Amino acid sequence: MTRIHTYLIFLIVILSLASCGGDSVQTEVDSYPEIPDFPKFKDSVFSALRVATMKVRLTKDFKNQDHNDYVFRYLIKDSTLFIVTAQNDDKGYDNPLDDENKIDLLVIKGDQIVASAIWKDLAYLNAVDIDQNDNLLIGKRKYLSKNNYSTFEAVKTVMRSDPPTDTLFKFWRQDDPITAVAFTSFDRVTIGSGLGLSGTANAPLSVGLKSSAVPMIYYQLDYDFRKGLTKINYMKQGSPLFLTLGSQLYYVTYTEKRADSENALRSYKVYKILKQNE
Repeated sequence: MTRIHTYLIFLIVILSLASCGGDSVQTEVDSYPEIPDFPKFKDSVFSALRVATMKVRLTKDFKNQDHNDYVFRYLIKDSTLFIVTAQNDDKGYDNPLDDENKIDLLVIKGDQIVASAIWKDLAYLNAVDIDQNDNLLIGKRKYLSKNNYSTFEAVKTVMRSDPPTDTLFKFWRQDDPITAVAFTSFDRVTIGSGLGLSGTANAPLSVGLKSSAVPMIYYQLDYDFRKGLTKINYMKQGSPLFLTLGSQLYYVTYTEKRADSENALRSYKVYKILKQNE
């Protein structure tokens, strides 16, 4: 049975279960309608400037795209941001795709993009790290810190069969919680509901659909001696990833296009937070 057939059967079961029950979540009205949705801020205290877009396109074999089909790794070191995106196969979170694995690299230093590149390398996930000289190692490439990561040397000894190296690079997904100290929540309401599976490990067959509350969360951003108010409606968007580089504040978010399953696309977008009148 193919993945698409499995997906269709699962979808039919979900819709059947949904028709048997109601939504028990009590929704609430927006407590602060004067506060705009992120990335806008009340009184335009802050705004956002897009500085880069990194696209991961899935091949026609990926009918049921999920989180494991994408890799987003990042590292901040000495006021330099390194981002690596790529596509996985369907065997797990650390398996690169065999036939068409494209890597997208972005390096931001301070407030400048100093390097970007797109290439193919099946061994990249086994070697993504920074060496003792601050050179960036990605698969069979070593980007040189002395040249501000604009040039690289070939590393022929790296093989895909090598065990993965320990790395300082972190993974991120849009449903991960916001951890930025300067971006704190001060209130929330239940704006809607989503349906999910319920059940227990001891009774795996007694599975049903359970309505879960979807929040709208209100946040305050404290940045450069200013305070900005915004909100995120989690029915419409996920959590951004905030990154501080020296005195600059960036965030990353992504969108997905899945209307055509043979050309699914995830676009990672990197923004810089600007102060009013900046």
